[in-house]
Amino acid sequence: TTNSTLVKNAAGKVLGWYFANTTAAWQYVKLHNLATAPTAGSGVVRTIAVPPNGISQFFSEGGITFATGIGMTVVSGAADTDATAVTAAAVVGELIWA
Repeated sequence: TTNSTLVKNAAGKVLGWYFANTTAAWQYVKLHNLATAPTAGSGVVRTIAVPPNGISQFFSEGGITFATGIGMTVVSGAADTDATAVTAAAVVGELIWA
């Protein structure tokens, strides 16, 4: 699926992430500024590219502000409008938020 996830239904900050890609193709974690579960390909505010058989990690004490809420989807295309589902366990990891 596109793993639509409502992380936080109110304003918050993304402090960091650690994602691992278990496939041989690029995968993309998309962050959405929403207070409801996001729809893949709609309302993307940040794209996290996870390289083939690699990791993407980031941490910032100040964080990235989300004024409405924090939503997340995982897709296999780079475009903000992409809604292509990933295979099971293609991307594993964590989003660090407050």
